[in-house]
Amino acid sequence: MSFEFPSRASLALVLSLSAAPLLGGCEVDEFFGPRPNAAVSALAAGAREDAETLAETNPEISALRAEQAATFDAEVARLCGTLEDGSTPASCRQDEDASEPPETTGLDQMVATFGEIPEESRPLVAQQAVILAEAAGRVDVADAAEQTDLAGDPEAAEAAREVLRREHALAYGVGVAKAFGAQGLGELTEAINERIAALTTALDPTGDVPVAEAGYEITGAQAPSDPESAQAFVEAAASQAADAWLSAAASARGEQHGWLRLAITGAAHAGRFR
Repeated sequence: MSFEFPSRASLALVLSLSAAPLLGGCEVDEFFGPRPNAAVSALAAGAREDAETLAETNPEISALRAEQAATFDAEVARLCGTLEDGSTPASCRQDEDASEPPETTGLDQMVATFGEIPEESRPLVAQQAVILAEAAGRVDVADAAEQTDLAGDPEAAEAAREVLRREHALAYGVGVAKAFGAQGLGELTEAINERIAALTTALDPTGDVPVAEAGYEITGAQAPSDPESAQAFVEAAASQAADAWLSAAASARGEQHGWLRLAITGAAHAGRFR
């Protein structure tokens, strides 16, 4: 008959574990449970900081940033998941006082850290960035286009081309709607031309800039047939353009070549006509 004895190290470990007090369920959760996503948590902290800083000088943006802080907190909780009773794991409860203040806040923070955000959370962050950009008047697409380097990012360049094709189609559709009696299209037409010019500027260094087609088939909305349907078509088409920019922003990998900021700016620029 033979006996197996644990090594000294194993024996010491067994003794230390047996001597340790048992952890309660909450304590185990705090030690081994999921942790708050650092990048999204930082966005929540930045939003709270803006809400406090701007409370007196810009109450509207302050209120928006407070809402965004709650939105990001909810996303942190969603990423962590919930226990069987529906509560948030103790390990995911954030200590706001213990967190370090972010280096940047607002739109700059969202753009700078976008590549660190979980892919499943990027559509939400892009949406919040566009909302903030529009509210703050950050809609200068020409300036954003000047800051891009799409020749160094083929994937971003192709995304920009797709948005440009849609803008050309929108310009054509607005022209058709005008022929059927749609009114008040001056500002919209000017805005479309601004976005087309910005995308052309951004794409010019790549040597591949889509131009307007001779005509387009109208899909995704009822074709204009009278002044009323023409007006409805314009509203639907303008909303689709804003959605295209937002989708491009949400799909961006990060801000290395300026495309993310241009996409956010373009979405805010187009969103004014929803």
